[in-house]
Amino acid sequence: MKIWLLLACLACCAYMHWWLDFDTPDVTPRTPTPHEVFTIVQFADLHFGEDAAKDQNSTRVMRTVLQSEPAVDFVVFSGDQVSGWAVDKSAVLSHLSNAVGSVGVRYATIFGNHDDQPYAFSPDAWFLWTRQISFFTAIVLGFSAATRRYRKYSIGIFFILATVVYIMLLVRPSKKVRTIMQASESNLSSSRPGPDNVHGVSNFFIPVQNQSVLLLFLDSGGGRLPEQIHDDQVDWVRSVAAKFPRSISLAFIHIPLPEYVTAGCFGDYGEPPSSVKGEHKSLYKCLEDIGTKAIFVGHDHLNSCCYVSSVPALCYGRHTGYGGYGDGLRGARVISVSHSRVTTWLRLEDATKRDEMDLYLRKDGRRE
Repeated sequence: MKIWLLLACLACCAYMHWWLDFDTPDVTPRTPTPHEVFTIVQFADLHFGEDAAKDQNSTRVMRTVLQSEPAVDFVVFSGDQVSGWAVDKSAVLSHLSNAVGSVGVRYATIFGNHDDQPYAFSPDAWFLWTRQISFFTAIVLGFSAATRRYRKYSIGIFFILATVVYIMLLVRPSKKVRTIMQASESNLSSSRPGPDNVHGVSNFFIPVQNQSVLLLFLDSGGGRLPEQIHDDQVDWVRSVAAKFPRSISLAFIHIPLPEYVTAGCFGDYGEPPSSVKGEHKSLYKCLEDIGTKAIFVGHDHLNSCCYVSSVPALCYGRHTGYGGYGDGLRGARVISVSHSRVTTWLRLEDATKRDEMDLYLRKDGRRE
């Protein structure tokens, strides 16, 4: 009885520690009010959890950006908020709410390829490796069970096989982990799980400015899910857009679409664009059809440019975190939206502003 009581106390302490990690700042969330301009800050690829010093620098970058902008209405964390090998994701995620909570701004998060990754390397590689080991172990186990000579090793081999099978289950494709992580966000978060019948989790939309602006968020997979866009996600985007026919829409995805190019891209680019795999329908064509003005991604840390020769414009964020690869000044992409204009620029960690450009401009204030 004493042992069970001790275990119950330890469980309560563990729960209390988790609850305290998500204690949100005493700042009343500032609900955006309709005005002429709506300003969004995109923080990309923070990669919290690799190193305490890096985490402090990443938080400093976010606070500098938010303090340098005269008015911020909303923040988007566009994936890879944490690195997959981060041990205490609850403490790591609290950095996000603390940064935006200091100014009382609401935020939304989408998942990247590292956010729910249990190890520092590809789950696909883990699955392939464990499948091969399992096959080999099964052969040895069967052989040892059939011969008296090796039968004494059967128990040990069985435990090896059980461990390998457990690892296979740990890295199997699953939406559950992402859903749990999203539900753990603070009360400043506007994120919500997408429809159950649609691939991925962070597929949701937020209408702002009395529905004159529509923010679309999509899960491009990675981690425990394949890195791809599915047909049902494209169909879901069309169904959402049909409800807001007069809204100016902007889309946020972590991994770039195949249409991303660096040729003619205005700003910094230092690596070839990545892209989602296995597309069936074209998400870009869908966003073009519904009148989306721009798409914003992360994932490629060395790129922070925009391709503005098409509508939707194709933009990268700016590598915000000190975690992950890459060097140079960190920062964020700032997006300003009005009824007739979408403007964007970079705000860097030294508070400087650069690479300002128009993504969509109509002098008459009407849609195309």
